[in-house]
Amino acid sequence: MSGNKLQRRDFLRKTSALAMTAVGFNLECYTPPAFRQRGLRSAPPEITASPMPLGKLGNLKVSRLIGGHNLLCFQAHDRDARSEPSLLQPQDADEKTLETFALYEKEGINTSLLRISDQMVKVAGRYGKERGGKLQWIAQLAINEKDQVRDLDAAMKLGIHAACIRGIEGDRYASSQMDILAKAVERAKSCRIPIGLGGHNIETMIAAEKAGLPVDFYFKTFNNAINSMSGEVPGETVEFFATVEKPWIAFRVIGPSRISARDGFRCAFADGADFVSSGMFDFQLAEDARAVRELFAGRAERMRPWRA
Repeated sequence: MSGNKLQRRDFLRKTSALAMTAVGFNLECYTPPAFRQRGLRSAPPEITASPMPLGKLGNLKVSRLIGGHNLLCFQAHDRDARSEPSLLQPQDADEKTLETFALYEKEGINTSLLRISDQMVKVAGRYGKERGGKLQWIAQLAINEKDQVRDLDAAMKLGIHAACIRGIEGDRYASSQMDILAKAVERAKSCRIPIGLGGHNIETMIAAEKAGLPVDFYFKTFNNAINSMSGEVPGETVEFFATVEKPWIAFRVIGPSRISARDGFRCAFADGADFVSSGMFDFQLAEDARAVRELFAGRAERMRPWRA
């Protein structure tokens, strides 16, 4: 390799392309048995211009594409990006984050996840006060056995619009300590905001439904090219949500970076997701937002009724 330092976008585009061509993936979207008899399949969308489509979480109007927080926190699930941390974190990190927030709104993305850390809360506050930003925030809540309110209280001071218990805690407590999740949900409900439950394992959502946990939506990993981090078959997630009436926000839908964003979005929506959340670099935003607008502008059939 030459001594010239690779530019951030060139490096990621090249490594993503290599990853997608190195392994062959079956991108056929999954059809649950209950839907096969009805003959519903996802058709290729027509390519036409349209505004960013919206759904609803409670009374909140939310863009179908939601900004993920990983890249804004300078984390990534992409192994190639993790190997070059300098590509994730520019020299002026806060300024780059503010610019990315503005690009969200320019592309019609009106909602973003927000990690409740001192740095991110500060930057999100600056975006509203200094830039006049109108982004809606879904706070990612970390909880534990002793404290289910700290992150929520900090988020409410900022003025967040919805909240979601993180997948780490969702998976941890759903199996044997549902009361911890129930306390966090109850507190969020008292703030009169939509509250969701995150998870990487479908058993988390199954347990929540069985217990009657009164969440407003689910935040669940989904990728149709490879198994999720839990090792479950993607079809298990599709079959579960086919029976659930609550909205589903799908994340990690590109695998990570093992398939194109367009293919990841297409399969997630066709297989039942109501929204997708994706961590995007500034130079990826326009293309990813366009992919979602074009998918919704077409006549692609969907197996699960829209729940949002």
